[in-house]
Amino acid sequence: MKQLRFRSTLGSCIRRLLPLSIILVLLLAALPAQAAQADNAPPVEDQSFTTPKDASYTILPPPGSVSVAQTFTVGVTGALQAVSIDLATVAYQGWMSVWLLGVTNGVPNDTSYWSWTLGTADLQTMTADPLSFKIPMPGVYVRKGEQYAIVVHYTSYEPENPPISVWSGATGNRYTRGSAFINTDGFGPNWQPLSDPSMDLHFRTFVVTGVPISDLSLVRTRGADKATACREFSEIYTVKNNGPDTAEKVWLTVGGTDQFDLVSVKSFPGGKTGPFTLAPGHSMQFKAVMKVTAFVPGESRQGEIGAHVFLEDNMSDFRFDLNPDNDVVQTVIWLQGQPRTSCR
Repeated sequence: MKQLRFRSTLGSCIRRLLPLSIILVLLLAALPAQAAQADNAPPVEDQSFTTPKDASYTILPPPGSVSVAQTFTVGVTGALQAVSIDLATVAYQGWMSVWLLGVTNGVPNDTSYWSWTLGTADLQTMTADPLSFKIPMPGVYVRKGEQYAIVVHYTSYEPENPPISVWSGATGNRYTRGSAFINTDGFGPNWQPLSDPSMDLHFRTFVVTGVPISDLSLVRTRGADKATACREFSEIYTVKNNGPDTAEKVWLTVGGTDQFDLVSVKSFPGGKTGPFTLAPGHSMQFKAVMKVTAFVPGESRQGEIGAHVFLEDNMSDFRFDLNPDNDVVQTVIWLQGQPRTSCR
């Protein structure tokens, strides 16, 4: 069998569906001009609230029971690259995580877009005042006018050496496009204004503008409903780019539960495996050849095949598929015939 290339970043749906035994990845090359624009565009500082410093909130919670948030309103459309927060003091044993959550009616909700966890060693290295700590948050496409929340969450620690963290800010509603909140349940619906309804915490956001976006869709055009031990069968998939921009570096993964091996995946007509580009409104088809492995009596009488199309390196190159819900196809294949312990 031809040696196949593996990729660990699969859609969450496929991670739940499989374990994957074999994954074949097809790379569709990027357009050079657009790739250069996406890769080389410097981030701009969008939202910023860093002065004055006349207030702060000291967190000394029971284990894992509190989160503090600052909401903000996006000023420019693009790829959110990072956020920073000003921690005036850190003395901590345990873990602290920084999250990007959605916002509903001005209040943080439970939609998580990104998280970054800091351990004791990370926090103990921060000694400056203020501690403007920059947290990378690539892979999030934000639009002007949308609201998000930067959330700091505290987890377990040693009772004799509790966490103390001071997130600096100011009173007087000086940042008018967001507010500070606290949640003594950690996460959930019980967000309350922090200390004073007009208090805001210091932060900055960094956005890369002008990134290409698209909407890939994946459809199973034809395939087998039944399969026999040690026999090959084919699955046909159609990938379409619904636009608006050219889809750059598209990847297709196909795999199955342990009743299947992946023999090959080829585009057709032509049988090439790349390079490709997929312009807006255009589509292409792939043929995946699968082989049923030997299975013994008592094993599951059905298996599952999963396919996933996605944009490669969206976290580093800032390419976005804004509708990932139609990127995954899952199929149940019924195993038939006499089970076999070997395909030899």
